[in-house]
Amino acid sequence: KLYAALNKKKKEISMQVKIYRNMLEQMDVDMSFLREGKPIMSYLEDIDIELVEVSKMYLLSIRKMVQEQDFPDEYGYCFGKLFKKIKEKGLTASAPPMVLFHDDEYSPFGLDTEFAVPIKEYATGTRDFCPGLCLKTVVYGSYSQLSSVYARQIEWAEKEGYKNCNALYEVYVTSPSEVL
Repeated sequence: KLYAALNKKKKEISMQVKIYRNMLEQMDVDMSFLREGKPIMSYLEDIDIELVEVSKMYLLSIRKMVQEQDFPDEYGYCFGKLFKKIKEKGLTASAPPMVLFHDDEYSPFGLDTEFAVPIKEYATGTRDFCPGLCLKTVVYGSYSQLSSVYARQIEWAEKEGYKNCNALYEVYVTSPSEVL
């Protein structure tokens, strides 16, 4: 029990170290902008947004309420479970894993989150997902940039007269646990 508790605490501290490293990197960028006389949020201007039509897909998914601090563990657990099911049922992944967010904000119960893998075959346990017209932004580097991307997308959508009418979602080409 002691080993498990220490291991859990070690993972928590490692996650905090990664978060603080990302914060320090962002502070370096912000300070660099200030030295150059640029607005501190000028990096938002470099976030490219495009409008794309996304076709219907079949999703194998797990939907649950997730607390913010539990996201790293839930990514691994839920995607592990989904890929195991894909293997057991002989299904074929048709695109990278994704996470859908069904609420705009956290509640005391967490965030309504759906971990999903698009698959080629329609099978028991899958559901249709028809995103339609979407804003697309490609992020290279740390997932810590996502809040800036969201801010830029919201700004762009408001300026262009678009409103969200479906779950927000992210597609992961690289695991969040690998690039936090």
